Amino acid sequence: MIDYLKIEEYTENNRIEAKRALGGFPGSLWETYSSFANTLGGVILLGVDERPDHSLYAVDLPDRDKLIDIFWRTVRDKRRVSRVVVTAKDVRKVDYEGKRIIVITVPRASRCDRPVYIGEDAYSGTYLRNGEGDYLCKPHLVTAMLRDAGTAVGDARLCKCGLSALDFDCVKDYRLRLESLEGQRAGISDISFLRRTGAARKGKGGRLYTTRAALLTFGKKESILRRYPAFRLEYSDAERTICSDAEEYANLYNFFFAVCERFVAWSMGMAVYNALCEALFNAVANADFEQGGGIRVHKEGDLITFTNGGRFRTDPAAARKGGVSDTRNEATKCLFAKLGIGKGSGSGIPAIYSLWSKKGWEQPKIEERFDPDEIEFTLKFTGGKGGRAAGDEPPGQLQYSLVVDYLTEKRRAGAGELAAYVNLPTDRAVNMLEKLKKRGIVAFDGHKYSLKR
Repeated sequence: MIDYLKIEEYTENNRIEAKRALGGFPGSLWETYSSFANTLGGVILLGVDERPDHSLYAVDLPDRDKLIDIFWRTVRDKRRVSRVVVTAKDVRKVDYEGKRIIVITVPRASRCDRPVYIGEDAYSGTYLRNGEGDYLCKPHLVTAMLRDAGTAVGDARLCKCGLSALDFDCVKDYRLRLESLEGQRAGISDISFLRRTGAARKGKGGRLYTTRAALLTFGKKESILRRYPAFRLEYSDAERTICSDAEEYANLYNFFFAVCERFVAWSMGMAVYNALCEALFNAVANADFEQGGGIRVHKEGDLITFTNGGRFRTDPAAARKGGVSDTRNEATKCLFAKLGIGKGSGSGIPAIYSLWSKKGWEQPKIEERFDPDEIEFTLKFTGGKGGRAAGDEPPGQLQYSLVVDYLTEKRRAGAGELAAYVNLPTDRAVNMLEKLKKRGIVAFDGHKYSLKR
């Protein structure tokens, strides 16, 4: 993180803390230990002080072994510190220009270990870090960390509301998409369909209740807000605003596909369209709706940002690299995955980075913010023409579902009209329609296509 041979070139910041420690072991170290572990990790320098210009310099510790012994005895005492997140290699003796100092590297704690707190009460001993130093964590953020530390799938739990909380027009639309993709229609009621997909289960007394995932995905506006008072979904660009304040976009399902239609309107090629849908799906799968913040998507010029409430459940570097999936809204993710949405297994974000590199555009940026906890994913369309890149993938299930959605609304449409809607060349759209025809999903009367009855 820092070059220990050039300490004077650094200043204290949100990942570096210097403590003089000449008067003995500094008790304030534990606030910094907690804040680093709960935020982004950092380095504590003992035997280092700050000049008036804020540059750092070593002061020479007389007894490093004693200080290190106190550190290990305290950090291993459960009554003093809740978690040991450091290992032997994280505590080092370093000599700098003949001065003896101690370097303690505190890693970011895993979600299962957070919050890392001082004493025996998380609500009075949990700290976070910002550019100004360590500060006591607000109670609602401690609650969010405690909730994330659990292993249970929160959104799979039942709500204290019946199926009347759901918008059944939305459920029917979801069912039509799913059955069209599967190429068969299940001869069961909508309620049986919800039970089959895991969106509804029996609770106490044998009554059917909706899961939290189903409420978020298909719920009515007032029902969602009753359970999630801070729930909000918002999309905006120069021409259109889509917001959950309106009943027609009140749940995740309707909002998701309404925003995807805006992506189609940009006509940037199928690969970019899929990437944007993946970024939106990532926000849906990871947003902390319990804590608030919801989802915001904003496009201005050649820049689009996806912001969702909550913090990373995995290390941000791991999210960028891929291969690790630790989704907050796993049950909601599964409902969307049945429609072929989301690559899964932590591969979606790396695929977006790969596409942006392929097009020669500025690399995407992921930023994690604290208090309020938010993740912002920024994509910039610069350095390329924004059209179809060589080797763009053929239409995926999202495009098939867009055709089904369009034919559901318009009833009948020609190949050219459908090609324009899904942003494909006409010949590729015809090939896709023929595949849907062979699967018994659409019919062709010699002029236009329609959904097969």
